[in-house]
Amino acid sequence: MKTSDRKAAMAAWKESKRRPGVWLVRCEATGEAWVGAGRDLVAARNRFDFSMRQGSPLHPDMKSALAAHGGQAFTFEEVESLEKIEEIALPRELKDRRAAAAERLGARAI
Repeated sequence: MKTSDRKAAMAAWKESKRRPGVWLVRCEATGEAWVGAGRDLVAARNRFDFSMRQGSPLHPDMKSALAAHGGQAFTFEEVESLEKIEEIALPRELKDRRAAAAERLGARAI
């Protein structure tokens, strides 16, 4: 890739719209679930996919289930997208929504 192409790709990525929200990771074999929240759901999905391929869990509590059942036993799903929240209120809103989703879904917050 040429330097100019790489710079253009980086600029396009920086300009792209992020979708903040809450996500759920579930181990289908054990029924365990973990809820996370962040500023970019696409990046969270990419991080999840990479960690499952590498055998390195997103959270230490996932380690035993990952070792026993492998990455294919885990699923990732978006629970809620928070696109309409103002930037200044986003950290607090993410924290509150993650806690509410964890309670509602019977999952551990990560």
